[in-house]
Amino acid sequence: MNLSDNILLTTVGRSENTDMKFNEEHNILLDIGCPPILVEAVEAEVRLETEVPALKVWAVNAEGFFAGVVPSTKINY
Repeated sequence: MNLSDNILLTTVGRSENTDMKFNEEHNILLDIGCPPILVEAVEAEVRLETEVPALKVWAVNAEGFFAGVVPSTKINY
């Protein structure tokens, strides 16, 4: 079992510039497109086994700064 005071969980969806163009096989970029960048939203359910009684889940922004508390539920199994 690994022990840690903090865990950083990240996820990345698909993203590309508006009007980006690829060949038919989608392996050669033909046009880089332009802003805005279109980003796929990612939804997930995460379960952690922990002995921490007052666990807090925080969101961080792209720069790594605190962006708010993520609603979470502790369930005893």
